[in-house]
Amino acid sequence: MIVLRALFNPSVGFLGDLIVLIYLSTLPAIALIIGGASSRSPFGAIGASREMSMVLAYEVAFLLAILTVIVKVDSIRFTDILAYQSIHGALVWSPSGILAMAVLLMSMQAKLGFLPFDISEADTELIGGPLAEYSGVGLALFKLSRAMMFFFLPVLAVLLFFGPVQATLISILGFIVKLLAVLVVLIVIKITHARLRLDQALHFFWVRMGVMGLFAVVLALLGL
Repeated sequence: MIVLRALFNPSVGFLGDLIVLIYLSTLPAIALIIGGASSRSPFGAIGASREMSMVLAYEVAFLLAILTVIVKVDSIRFTDILAYQSIHGALVWSPSGILAMAVLLMSMQAKLGFLPFDISEADTELIGGPLAEYSGVGLALFKLSRAMMFFFLPVLAVLLFFGPVQATLISILGFIVKLLAVLVVLIVIKITHARLRLDQALHFFWVRMGVMGLFAVVLALLGL
């Protein structure tokens, strides 16, 4: 609701609302871990352990990307970030912004459970992993949370790095084009990459994305 209200009115929100958004974005992964661990299935247990390892990896990169934005704007209020960009321009058009956006996109790919990071569910290996023993309403809730994340995360990325949406036709169309561009990137990565092994994914986020995220934070501290 914070994101939707902030689309056309950057004055809404409260201090620390960005922290709340980050916290809420981790709940589907936590629910998946708990659900898999409590399913009494070996596939569920393995999937839950994989998901736990992945969360500890991609969340670090995700937080570094968000930290870059916080450092540049000097605020943890989501609506302050939108107001800042309406005055100074989109954050993505800077060295630190480009790096942070790339890190955020990779982290989003993992948070959504898309290839090459669908390691915890891995249908061909674990028959769905944490979801192996679920059906009906229980399975629908997990799938619904993933669908909501597929809407929430791209919108969040566009607002954090491209700025707010004005109540004009051109601005709304521009927002839709930016949102579609983010979705296309996520889907292209999904359909063109094979699943990574767990150790490869952990190395990718802890080393490559971690270093890139730290570099983006340093550039933001230097004002670049």
